[in-house]
Amino acid sequence: MVVALDQRGEEDSGVHLLMGMFSLRWNNNDPMNLMMFDVKRELHQVRVASQTDNYNRHIGVLSYEDEIYVIFLVESYNLTLTTNEPLTGFKITPFILNIGPNPVTNVSLFLSYSLDLYLDDRDDYGRYALNNQQLFAYSQSADLGDFYFGLNSSRQLDAFEVGNSSDISSHISNDNLTGNTAFKGSVGLGMKWHFGTVQPNNPVNVTLALGFAENRTYLDRSIRTMWEQEPSPQMASQGDLIVIEADLPRTARVDQNYQSRAVIMNIGVEPSSAVAALIVGRGEENQGNLFSTFYSFDEIEPFHAEILETEWSPEREGVFTAAWVVAPGIGQAISLFENPAQQLASLGVSLLDDFLIRDLFVVTPIQSTSVFPKTVPYAPFDIRFPADFGIYGLTLYSSIPLGNLTVEKYGNATDWGNVTLTPAESVQGYYNFSLFLFAPPITVDGYHYCDYTLVTEQGWTTNVTLEVTLRYPRAMILIDSSHGGGLGAFGGFDIGGGADLGFGGGMGLGGFTLGQDSSDITDMEFSLTELDSLGSITGLLESFRLTTFSGLSEMKKRMAEEGLDLVETPGVEPTGELLSQFSGVVIFSPTEPFNSTQISTLRNFTSDGGKLVIFGDYEDRTNLTALNPLLEKYGYYMGGKHERENTTEIVEGKLLTEDVDCVWLGGGTYVYNNQSNAAATVDGKAVALLDASTPEICMFGSSRIFMNKNLPKCNNSGLLDNLNIFFLENTLTTKTSLAENKTLYPVGKSVYLNLEVTDFYGDPVNDLFVAIAFELPDGNLTFFIAGFVEDGLYSSQFAPSYWNDEGRVNGIFIIIRERDYAGTYASISFEFFKPPTTNATTTEPGILSLSQVAFISAIGGFGALIVGLIWNRRKRSMTYRIPELDTQLVQNIDNALNTLLAAFIQIEELIKREDMDRIEKVETIRAMMDGLERARKEFEKVSKEVGGV
Repeated sequence: MVVALDQRGEEDSGVHLLMGMFSLRWNNNDPMNLMMFDVKRELHQVRVASQTDNYNRHIGVLSYEDEIYVIFLVESYNLTLTTNEPLTGFKITPFILNIGPNPVTNVSLFLSYSLDLYLDDRDDYGRYALNNQQLFAYSQSADLGDFYFGLNSSRQLDAFEVGNSSDISSHISNDNLTGNTAFKGSVGLGMKWHFGTVQPNNPVNVTLALGFAENRTYLDRSIRTMWEQEPSPQMASQGDLIVIEADLPRTARVDQNYQSRAVIMNIGVEPSSAVAALIVGRGEENQGNLFSTFYSFDEIEPFHAEILETEWSPEREGVFTAAWVVAPGIGQAISLFENPAQQLASLGVSLLDDFLIRDLFVVTPIQSTSVFPKTVPYAPFDIRFPADFGIYGLTLYSSIPLGNLTVEKYGNATDWGNVTLTPAESVQGYYNFSLFLFAPPITVDGYHYCDYTLVTEQGWTTNVTLEVTLRYPRAMILIDSSHGGGLGAFGGFDIGGGADLGFGGGMGLGGFTLGQDSSDITDMEFSLTELDSLGSITGLLESFRLTTFSGLSEMKKRMAEEGLDLVETPGVEPTGELLSQFSGVVIFSPTEPFNSTQISTLRNFTSDGGKLVIFGDYEDRTNLTALNPLLEKYGYYMGGKHERENTTEIVEGKLLTEDVDCVWLGGGTYVYNNQSNAAATVDGKAVALLDASTPEICMFGSSRIFMNKNLPKCNNSGLLDNLNIFFLENTLTTKTSLAENKTLYPVGKSVYLNLEVTDFYGDPVNDLFVAIAFELPDGNLTFFIAGFVEDGLYSSQFAPSYWNDEGRVNGIFIIIRERDYAGTYASISFEFFKPPTTNATTTEPGILSLSQVAFISAIGGFGALIVGLIWNRRKRSMTYRIPELDTQLVQNIDNALNTLLAAFIQIEELIKREDMDRIEKVETIRAMMDGLERARKEFEKVSKEVGGV
């Protein structure tokens, strides 16, 4: 980043901000932002200009995995000592150095600049000058004066672009700079230099000359002057050596061996001899050293490095000084160790980087062992819903060797994940390991825990505890990021280099979200019209559950607290099948247009009861040309720009702004048409609007109102609460139970399940379609289309044909989204056991055992009728031959029996109700007879298939 202080006059002084970013690509990697490199030496001054020498010199060193180094040389000149012209500039030379054992190929360096020359959000101008390969930008201001910035390089450009600053970074990450030569707006400059293969310890470089001026003439002179200037002969002959990095312990033990490694470099103008040394001792005279070793080099070329390694062992306890030093001769190296302050006073800042020094305590350490953190989950991976996942880094510290480390698991969530241990013969010092967790898509909600017990060979043990209260969401809300925007657009977690975390997707340049590969979803077949497709429920939920690092994480958290699961599927186009699983869609600042098919899909989604929320903004933040064709299908459009920080123009009586007095906006655009639906306005024009008529749509003219830093401003948190109510109004509340008051059943027994469903206001609902999926103890799924909820109730059966052995069964009721209600889920769990073997006893035909009588009492009269029919058939099977049942026939029988059971239980529950008189019960049961008739026909159909035996 460059900040240019404009001091042309007291009246028009100002600041010019130039955001520059280097990226490096090598081998098969994507271009990696140098912000992801380790800082070995911060940019620091090694030469200060004087009255006789106008030269300033700075050095900074970055490294990636201790093999690829980028050394920045920054040079400037006090031109006021040599000219009266208003010339300003400096040079930057990045040196790329490979100190690994093998050549690196396909090496390219990229540079991008994002410019806002007057920090005023006004348009700037960008150009490319062919005659000197100069890229420059300028801004013209009658009040502040014109300002020009430009640069060119010592190597010919292999690619370049003058364009929109928001596009430049993505074009660099994809290595497709366009060659565009002019742009007006938010200007970005992009450059590329290709170096090919870089051999070990053979640096390559490019020098850039940057200039700043009040017009194009002085800009060209400033840049040309930079190329004419050279370091003074005095500086060139002086030489400059640096210790880039060194391993030095803080504590050590007597008679224990330690490895130490250092990297030294010549950062001067000319080749230089060098003596490097590791010295451990006391700097005072006659104190003696614990250890010292020296390395001598006749000549080190500029910006070449040498790697030094040694082993040492302290011989006595005490407080000492340990240092790696480098100097042109051995005497200077020793003097630098013994009295660095005196050397600095006489030779100046150029010695500041000639050594790395620290206090060394040679002691018998206090034995201690600890692990951090002790509990999971923690941010940003907060597991709340089934199919949430988290990746957690943990650190174990021990001052003593612990030997081999193993992990044991205890609890009801042992199948959620595993600890990945870093290979090590013995754990000592800081030991890092990781834990990957994944909440199963089909599981019982409620409290889950797992103790991950760390056990070492030396007997030390401790626990890392997982504790989660899991629940199924009331509704799932999709963020459509296939048109740009999305959570990742608001400040992401940029790793660069295409780093892969091993579970699909990755984190790359540009703040993209952590997510699955899009093929995981687009290749998945899911249609509720086909029974077998319910088997993909696990893959469906796994693919949807994404965790996002973004500036909207607090919004996601607040919605999760209300049971609304905000889900992003990066790059995946919303289809009708995909949207069928969601109750709402949110779109943030789209940049790509919607085609007619996509518009039709969203329109059908909202016509069928889905809710659409759109965050727009003015043109520099949102592509309104892409967004408005979608809005026009709903009778709206966005346009114009305002710069209001907030608004107090709140329309009373609107759901969206109930108990809201002020909304922070941070600028934005307007929503036009149907202003009677406006909830907040600026100058009488809508900036927040909710149209609750079908199809329902909510629009905001600012995309930043719910960002983390803006949520506490004004009443924005209350606005989000009201938006949550908008989503919640059509959601359902579910409650599951077992017909018998127990969760443990003998193998071979049917289990009867109950589901109660009420709406947001607590009233029972009707005509909801329910499907059930069971996860069996062997990990397989069994499922069926269950039936319909009537008067808020549904009952079903888990038959022995599904599973006839010991183990736990987890079930999930899947309530399909209807026009009036959002889809949701409900879970239930039970377990089978094998009763102990007893001597056979004879029972009279037709007489039930005591356990059967107890069961009939538990489920009531109508349930007893079904059980009696099943029992009768079981008795008859002892006499008659029963044919083999194919899978489809078993499914048909189960569906018929479940339909009968549901009808009987619903009638039974109705009869028991105390809030209805007898006439009302008769009238209601008469209406239920159609359902009972359908159930009877289904039963007769399967009865004919089974009958005749």
